[in-house]
Amino acid sequence: MNSPNPRQRNNDKCKDGGENEDIEVLRKEYRNMQANRNAFAHESDQVLRRQQATLDKLRAENETLKADVARLQTRHMTRPINSFEQS
Repeated sequence: MNSPNPRQRNNDKCKDGGENEDIEVLRKEYRNMQANRNAFAHESDQVLRRQQATLDKLRAENETLKADVARLQTRHMTRPINSFEQS
């Protein structure tokens, strides 16, 4: 049987150590990416909530304005004609 020479064993250890370091770097990058993803999701949810609140406010304002216009149109149509408008 041939046993590996000491140089080869050292190279194998360096490779294993380097692979472990690579794996740790990748794990750290993955954790950072997950944290960024979670932060982005949270921020996106906040933006959507603010936009929905703005939409709700504008819809309510639109309904109020429509009611005001309808009231003014009704008042204009039922208003008695005065002497200045007859000519």
